[in-house]
Amino acid sequence: MYFLSKSSTAIGTITQGPDVPIPLPPDSIDTIVLSDKESSEETISESVFETEHKNAPQLFTQCKLNDLVRDQGLSKVGAEILRSRLQSKHMLTIVSMYRKRETEFTPFFGE
Repeated sequence: MYFLSKSSTAIGTITQGPDVPIPLPPDSIDTIVLSDKESSEETISESVFETEHKNAPQLFTQCKLNDLVRDQGLSKVGAEILRSRLQSKHMLTIVSMYRKRETEFTPFFGE
């Protein structure tokens, strides 16, 4: 004996009437795949947009540079060379990070 739960993945019943047509299944699998490709192409073409500076360099942050170094499997020396080369070409963005910013405010919270 099997019981179906009322979950969000279960398909519920649909009432039919004289003004609501019964949908017909597709004739072949090719029409299903084709319609999926068409819908994905429409989605892609709708989401494409032009930028003002499409030839402008995309700058790396330190976090993105760390990800690139890890993905490429570079050694520490190789990572430092890459960082210095990117910095010399002005392709590295400077990002400030405060590791101990609370030390700046601790005098205001005395006991």
